[in-house]
Amino acid sequence: MNNSDAMTYPDRYRDNSGMKKNILQIPWGYNIFITAAPPPVVHSGMKGKNILISDSGGGVLGGFGLTKALADGEDTDLPVVMTGKTGAQRWMRCSGDYEPVLATHCDVWGWVMVTLEIISGSIPYYKHRQDMNIMPKILEGPPSAKTTRNSIRSPGAANDG
Repeated sequence: MNNSDAMTYPDRYRDNSGMKKNILQIPWGYNIFITAAPPPVVHSGMKGKNILISDSGGGVLGGFGLTKALADGEDTDLPVVMTGKTGAQRWMRCSGDYEPVLATHCDVWGWVMVTLEIISGSIPYYKHRQDMNIMPKILEGPPSAKTTRNSIRSPGAANDG
């Protein structure tokens, strides 16, 4: 795929006519994925760089290294064994003890964060360079529109996500 990912592609074409509509369609495909028929799938590693853009301009979801299919009736109180480091704390909802939650609602949160990331061109909580500073902010709720940058990323901005 020559178009790279959902963060690189919009940067290349952000000023083109109709690009805003295309940018909004990228996270919409992810919304369809998380609301698909059972069993629900928890991606848990969602971020703009995990959405690849096909040659036709459509989004292709990648980064399934930590994905988990939830079985019907699965005990959600049992711990989930992560298969590796996510590197996606900025996009994950965490519980009160700062542990990332691996359940369907964490992907809903992730979808919101990815949408915000793609539209703004900035990683979630971009003012914070270290993930450990982000967890308390995540517990406060989603970043407001006032805390996100305008539609184009500033040069030299933190992009360590």
